[in-house]
Amino acid sequence: MDQFALWALIIGIISTASLPLGSVLGMTFRPRASIVGALAAFGGGALLAALSVELIAPTMMHASESEEGRHLAYALLIGGVLGGVFFWVLDQMLNARGGYLRKTATAISYLSKSRSKQMAGLVERLSTSQLFRSIPPDQVELLLQRLKPVVFNPQEVMFKEGSKGDSLYIIESGEITLTRNGDQIGTIAPGDIVGEIALLSNSSRTATAKATNLVKAMELNRHDFEAICKHAPLFAVAVREIASSRLEDLSHRDAQTAQHSIEWAEEASLAIRKGTHVPTAGELHKAAHEKSGAALGIWLGITLDGIPECFVLGATVLDIIHRQAAGGTPTLLSVMPYTFLVGLILSNVPEALSSSVGMLNQGWKKWKVLMLWSSLVVVGTILTMVGFYFGEDVPHSVEVGAEGMAAGAMLTMIAQTMIPEAVHLGGPNIVGLSTLAGFLMTVAFKLVEG
Repeated sequence: MDQFALWALIIGIISTASLPLGSVLGMTFRPRASIVGALAAFGGGALLAALSVELIAPTMMHASESEEGRHLAYALLIGGVLGGVFFWVLDQMLNARGGYLRKTATAISYLSKSRSKQMAGLVERLSTSQLFRSIPPDQVELLLQRLKPVVFNPQEVMFKEGSKGDSLYIIESGEITLTRNGDQIGTIAPGDIVGEIALLSNSSRTATAKATNLVKAMELNRHDFEAICKHAPLFAVAVREIASSRLEDLSHRDAQTAQHSIEWAEEASLAIRKGTHVPTAGELHKAAHEKSGAALGIWLGITLDGIPECFVLGATVLDIIHRQAAGGTPTLLSVMPYTFLVGLILSNVPEALSSSVGMLNQGWKKWKVLMLWSSLVVVGTILTMVGFYFGEDVPHSVEVGAEGMAAGAMLTMIAQTMIPEAVHLGGPNIVGLSTLAGFLMTVAFKLVEG
């Protein structure tokens, strides 16, 4: 390894060593969410400044000076688009493997989308019931919040004939057999509702329901049912009207009723999409255990966040060495890209801090969290060396295009993960000034370089 490559290696280690440092600080002090949010926003601003000053600005300024500079600017812009798209695609793929758990904000976003899909399907099934259509669409969230997932094993009895009707079930998957006096009288398929008649009329079960195979359903018990009646007056009125009518005729619907079902489902879906469901610590813990590849997904997700940063760092070091070698003898201190390096350190520490706190809340062991961040020192240093050597063997336009890809990925990562994380933890008032502080402090370090 030559002297210049050794310098790039040292700079890469200095940059990435801030990751386990931030992790240790987070796990040791467990700061309040507002402080973590402010630090995350500060890091985002620092990274934005480093990216703008060290990468974007020099290329765009050169564009106005020559035709070659204009071509380099085009390469940077095209690379930025490709990098942003590439990051987004890989991020979606890793999220499906549990990578979304690396940050609270990404976990909220992913789990909210998953919940919205589940709720949309549930609303569609509810729309076939005259009872549930009586709930105003803007109040349907009252119902969805009180539905509880339940599972019945094959041949397990859901309820017995003559027992108290204290729950209804919305079947999501599986099949149920209904019997009366030992004789089969029907089956319940996915999308159907069972048990509502006894619940409405406050009477005993008229049949026995047994799971034919594995059944997944959503349960609404009497306590929650009555709470909905209390908060949704129109629903309570409908309950009384339906209970006093011929309940066995509820399954009969004409074309007008079918159209009403579609309209109600559309309005209810729009209403529940207006809010964002914030998963509880228990839900995050459960998600972490349900994803068999969550640890690998988280590690890959964090690595994905760091790939463009380390690549640009290596390429920047090479560029500084070339410029200084042309006019004198470079030294390790003189080739330090202070603005970019400080920006990375100021963003890495709060990023690792906030993510480590989130991982502990998900049930991770401290040693496991620390090992994850420590391993990224090795990976990040290798990526820095890749960026350093890459610039040696390719035309300058290709190098600028690659840096543009890294820049696009970095900007997408900041907007998609860092800033939402900061807003969630600290709130918009804290985030604005903290981002500005990080940006200005990093720009100020440009004065150190002369």
